[in-house]
Order: sequence, then structure tokens, then C-alpha cells
Amino acid sequence: MLVGLAIFAVAIIIALTGPSQSTTPGCVDVSILGATGAAALHQCGADARSLCLSAGKPNGYFGETGREIQAVCRKDGFPVG
Repeated sequence: MLVGLAIFAVAIIIALTGPSQSTTPGCVDVSILGATGAAALHQCGADARSLCLSAGKPNGYFGETGREIQAVCRKDGFPVG
């Protein structure tokens, strides 16, 4: 169990400190780690701005996921909520 927790922590650190996977200006690419796997979010333009502004709010992604999205949004130059 300790090894699994360590792997999870390393994955979060890499996700937060590594470069965004976004190759298109005006887009946000985020990989969200979950208990059953990962999900990829790819948003561009108004959808990316909306995602970034709603991250961390009750109607958006919150908790660790919200913080991860906010970090990627900041790196890609989007305002966060």
C-alpha cells in the first residue's frame, strides 16, 4: 500500500510540475488521476476559459483535481477561479 501511495504522489508531482501536454495555443490538456484510472480533459478557447474559471468551485472540479486543473491553467496562461 505504501508503494502505491508513493507512486500516486510521484504522478501528482509530475503532473503539477511538468509541462502541459497542450500543443495548441489557447487550449488546456489535463490528465486527471483517479482510483480506477485516468481521464484526459482537452478544452480550447471559451471552453478552456470556463474550465479554468470553474476549477476549485463547487460547480466545477474541486479538491486535488481542481488544484491540478488550476496549476495547468496557470501554466497555459488562463485565469483561474
